[in-house]
Amino acid sequence: MLLLACMIVFGWLYYVRLPKMPTQINVSDDGWVQFQGRKGAQKVHVASIRSIGQGIGRRTVKVRHGGGKIRMPNRIDGFYDFLSTVKSLNPAINIQGF
Repeated sequence: MLLLACMIVFGWLYYVRLPKMPTQINVSDDGWVQFQGRKGAQKVHVASIRSIGQGIGRRTVKVRHGGGKIRMPNRIDGFYDFLSTVKSLNPAINIQGF
């Protein structure tokens, strides 16, 4: 029974949760940030981003915004450029742990 539960959890992680995690970030000139994953994208305006911080274990990043939160791996190309661009567009964003 425990083995079945573990298989279900790992299956959910690898086929549902992980493909939705963004692997690419695009910031447009008008302030929209697009988080692109293997299965779809999510678009958030810079003005609605409240904080960017490290997740549990320092392997993930949490981006909290007005509509919820986005979790993504911390090894995205251009991540520090993203942080500086977003901070320059919205100085009220709280960036922690970088």
